Amino acid sequence: MTTVVTGFSPTGRIEYGERFLKTFEQFWPQSVGLRVFVEESTSIPRKGERSLWSCPGLQSFIGRHRNDLRYTGMKPVSTWRPKDYDKGYSYRHDAVKFCRQCFIPEAAASEFEDGEILVWLDGDVVTHTPVPEGFVESLIDGMDICYLGRINFHTELGFWAIRLSPRTRKFLADFAELWRSDMIFELREWHSAFAFDHMLVLSDLKIRNLTPNGRGTVWMQSPLYKYTDHLKGRRKYV
Repeated sequence: MTTVVTGFSPTGRIEYGERFLKTFEQFWPQSVGLRVFVEESTSIPRKGERSLWSCPGLQSFIGRHRNDLRYTGMKPVSTWRPKDYDKGYSYRHDAVKFCRQCFIPEAAASEFEDGEILVWLDGDVVTHTPVPEGFVESLIDGMDICYLGRINFHTELGFWAIRLSPRTRKFLADFAELWRSDMIFELREWHSAFAFDHMLVLSDLKIRNLTPNGRGTVWMQSPLYKYTDHLKGRRKYV
């Protein structure tokens, strides 16, 4: 079984989540499950609603750091770049914003058996063409995990898929623990994609990079683009 996992805030539900849900329900096979982690109860197709606050450690992490401007990217730290000072904001250090992407997969995986596939899709992904049966399975093939890598830049984390096993469950637990323990703040950057790449290097997983020569907007260079698009930075579908 394959299950798509995502999450969005109440504001995100209005801005892009409804489009995600509508096009997912329209174009993804009924054999693919859905889990959406939300802050407030709402209506999610395929009985997929889950509480964001059920993710172990997430509420505590946000509670500890949301009122400290350093951890929301609003106050300079030593690794800010000149353009961060110009903007007065560094997304690379907005740990509170990006922590959800790191806690949710571990919580979602607890519902599924080894051998099943968990797919992360950002909440602002839109599906525009029917996705064939077995599509994600063909992407991950015989690997533990597949993702969209980029040369000399962090992974495009709008999509990744992992086949559950004791080895990959450890990866998901370690990914979340990086934030639960506040060890994320020992890294140069504090966002989910940087953390993902950091943990991937430390893992012993069999990996498949779907965009090995990728640069820039790698979604358009990947097999996903035939069926989906990631609206971040473009907002093509209005």
